[in-house]
Amino acid sequence: MRRIKKRWRLVLCAGTAFVIFAGICCYHIYNAKLQADKIEIGSMESGDVESLYASSGIGVGSEKDSFVIAEGGDTWGAWTLLDVFPGRGYVYCEFERKNIIMTNNIDGERYERIKYDYEKMDAVLYDMQTGQETKRFDLPELAKKACPGFQCRMLYDCNPREDGRDYLMIRLDNIPEKSTDELVEKYMIVDIDTEDVVIRDSFEEAYDFVEGDESEEEAKYRDEINGEDWKIPRKNGDIEPTILGVRGSKGCVQISLSCTDLPEQNTLLYDRFPELEKWSGTAGKSVYIYVGGHPSIEDIYALLEEQGE
Repeated sequence: MRRIKKRWRLVLCAGTAFVIFAGICCYHIYNAKLQADKIEIGSMESGDVESLYASSGIGVGSEKDSFVIAEGGDTWGAWTLLDVFPGRGYVYCEFERKNIIMTNNIDGERYERIKYDYEKMDAVLYDMQTGQETKRFDLPELAKKACPGFQCRMLYDCNPREDGRDYLMIRLDNIPEKSTDELVEKYMIVDIDTEDVVIRDSFEEAYDFVEGDESEEEAKYRDEINGEDWKIPRKNGDIEPTILGVRGSKGCVQISLSCTDLPEQNTLLYDRFPELEKWSGTAGKSVYIYVGGHPSIEDIYALLEEQGE
């Protein structure tokens, strides 16, 4: 009788252990399924450069004098035209990529990382006067050599310096393997003449590099054009330009407005930018005018006002 009871105890213990083991296995299998990344595949590609840039030209008053005509009458719709080297050219990014999107929800927290598979990501420099391509940069290849393990996220900005060097700034992310991988950012800075590459660990460090040589005169002027006196109000409903100090190190001031707000007659403006006059009154187009030097607010008013009235 005792032997039978002992056997039952052994069977009961073994059964209990099996149930616990099975429960643990089921839990881990379920939990693994619960935490497995959801993978989605998407793709993106750029349009034609003509879909953004309609024309460009240079002026005769300063080496930085130039303008770019953008598609769309709303200047805010052409914000990517900040990728301009005044007096030299503008940059357009051509890309084709597959986006591998990894997402997960774990303990109420949502995680997402994206791996980019680029067929192409070229920063293309176009001549300001002719509109012809002058140089092309394979950004993923540059990143692969200069910063292994990181992927190109976006062309962040163009940065002319006071010493005459011109740079591209590209944001990089570490290449993820799963959604929970910590995001690490770096910035790749490319000299467009030598193609030398510098890597910086933060946005602030990157801008310190490209703007660290700013002279006291340029810094003072930059502070001035960012002040209240440079906020131009609407003048009798005729024009409402947006004036932006394109960083003192760029050696110029950018004026943004619709082509319909360009004056019909203005000797100062059109003598300085002869090719610009034909765009006056053109609907559906915006213009970015880069006025070289250190123009005063009065100088800018004089370039925008209607003459002969």
